[in-house]
Amino acid sequence: MKEKCRSLDIKIPEDMEISACGMNESFNYSMPAISYICQPIAKYAEVSLDMIISLINSKIEVPMIKELKPIFHFRESCGKFIEETCKSNKLAGCLS
Repeated sequence: MKEKCRSLDIKIPEDMEISACGMNESFNYSMPAISYICQPIAKYAEVSLDMIISLINSKIEVPMIKELKPIFHFRESCGKFIEETCKSNKLAGCLS
């Protein structure tokens, strides 16, 4: 993606901001560093199992709702988004 942008003279993050779903080790070494959203799968599994066990033991009523938020890792590839969103506390704790 970054190579294609470079070949088209698209500057990141000035002309286009990039973010990904999931972590790739190469994001740490790219220039600019790539932003990503991480979903804590182990935590999701833990909460899901707790809900199933509680349902089996009749400790809770149906429907059950648990909201688990993703973890945002905004880096240089998101440019002004960091300033406008993260630093205004719209997404607390989103810088990495």
